[in-house]
Parts: sequence; C-alpha cells; structure tokens
Amino acid sequence: MDPDRPPVTVVIPTHDRCDLLVEAVSSVLGQTGIGCEVLVVDDGSSDGTDAWLQGQTDPRVRHLRLEPAQERTAARNAGLARVQTPYVLFLDDDDLLAPRALERLARALDRHRRAPVAAGTYATFGVYGPSELPREPTIGRLSVCRRMWREILWGWYLLPGTGLWRADYLRGIGGWDESRTFAEDLELSLRIHPRPMALVPHVVLRYRQWGRTPDPEVEAEHEQMNAEVRTQFLSRLPPAERRLGQQVIDARPVFQRALAAYGAGDYRAARAGLLQGVRAAPSLLTSPVLGPMFVEMLGKSTVALVAPVSVRRRVRDARHARRAERLGPKAA
Repeated sequence: MDPDRPPVTVVIPTHDRCDLLVEAVSSVLGQTGIGCEVLVVDDGSSDGTDAWLQGQTDPRVRHLRLEPAQERTAARNAGLARVQTPYVLFLDDDDLLAPRALERLARALDRHRRAPVAAGTYATFGVYGPSELPREPTIGRLSVCRRMWREILWGWYLLPGTGLWRADYLRGIGGWDESRTFAEDLELSLRIHPRPMALVPHVVLRYRQWGRTPDPEVEAEHEQMNAEVRTQFLSRLPPAERRLGQQVIDARPVFQRALAAYGAGDYRAARAGLLQGVRAAPSLLTSPVLGPMFVEMLGKSTVALVAPVSVRRRVRDARHARRAERLGPKAA
C-alpha cells in the first residue's frame, strides 16, 4: 500500500449520466478533514462521459472504462480490484456525499477496529413520487459498534453511499454478488455477520429521488428478491439466532401496517400495531436504531389518543411545520 496515498477511495460506477456524474464527483472532491481520491468506473457510456473523464486534470480523479457495459455490481467490483487505499466507499452516480461524510465514517472505522464497515444515514432530495415524502431515517444518537443483522432483517439496510468499507476485508469476502440485479446491498450487509458495524449518527449521503410512480408488479418482484436473501441468511444461522431472526421477519408486516397507520394519523391502529410488533420481536427494543423510534412513536400515539382534538391539531401542525422546515414543503 502506497503510504503517500490518501486513506479513502470513492468508487463511482456510471453509465450515460455524465451531468449527474459531474455533481457526484464534485461532492467527493469537496470533502474536508480527510484525503480522498475518486475512481470512476465508466460502464460502457456513450454520452460523452469518457471525454469528460479524459479531460480531468485533478490528480485525485482516476477512471476505468468497461466495454461492453457489465452492470453496476460488476462495475463496483472492477473498481474495488483497483483500490489501493485502506478504505473504500461506493457512490451511485446520481447521489451526493454530504459534507464531512468521509471524515466521520473513517473516524468511526479508526475507533472500532473490529468493524469491517462504518455506516451513516441518508437524507432524500430531488423529485418525489405520489406516495413519497422526504426521508431522513434515524441511526441513533451515539456512535456505537454492534451487530446489525436483526435491524437489517426488519428493513433497515446499508445503502451503498452510506457505508465506508475496509477494502481488504471486502475483497476477502468476495466483494459484490454479480449474479444479483437487485438486493445486492441487502445481501452484502448481511454477509458480514457476525462482525459488527460502526454506526455514525450523521447524514453522510444525499439520496436522489426520481418521482417514479410505483409499479406494483415490480415492487412485488423486488420484495420477493429481498425475502429470498433473508431466507438464505436465516438458513445459515445457528438455531438460537435463527429463532430470533424468524421472529423479526414474522413481525415485519405488523410493523409496516403500524408505520403506515402512524403516517396517516390513525394513532389507535399505530399504537396497537407497534405493541403487537414489539411483543412478536422484543429483541428489537434493544436496538439503538429501532428501539428509540418505537418508543417515541408509542409515546406520541398514546398522547394523541388522550389529548383533546384541539391539542392534537396544534401538535400535528407544529410537527408538520418543523418537518417542512427541515426537509422541504412536500414533507408537511
């Protein structure tokens, strides 16, 4: 390993999205507090991406061209094979790194030596579809190191741009699964078990929304792929962990209905569903990511049920105003 190299490489696979790629690269080069370089894997683009990359003079920007195109998991692995730094992050070409993202993630890996990956959270931006709202999922309030397999089975997962990996470790477990066209991030984040993740309680990624109208058939197909990954993972666990994992999977639809009811303002159904879900999978209450969220939602649902209508209306309006101020008017 070259001692003069910076500690982090950001691999950006891209295909025919040069305008977006320019923004993504800029978000990496604008990072402060840590040295980094960018490795763009041009996956057979024909829109001028190659010419733009050839014209880059910043020594921190390297590029690799694949021809013919090989899809994103193969492009990520092609980049990983050429990473010469201790740490690597994979950024999609339409997303942006948040300020200080790499510094915060690298500090967590330096602190937690057993963790092969450090994970932050994300905030959405862009164009929202008819059923979408701006999101900024919580990841707790403290920097901790823990196994995250139960949270991942529940539905929390590691978006590529939110995780900083130890490059040697990732190569050692085979990198990304190139046989998958979906759920490859879910599969990879489960594959590290029983190793822990270092959690960083900060937004490290700006995740772009495209305002697409949901396609029920495609969503059902994707959910089936996710379910297959979870089932395969469970089959490899020892019996005690398999029982816990099955509890979490069985409780997922209960929690999903409760969260939908909470978002719709049906606090009675939300409270009943949350309590049912916690009884079905009580181990989730110990999660620094999910536990505080469940407790907060239960508390607010309970208060909403006993408070006068006028008070509930004021609380709702104040919550919507704060959300709109933080995440945009659509969030209200």
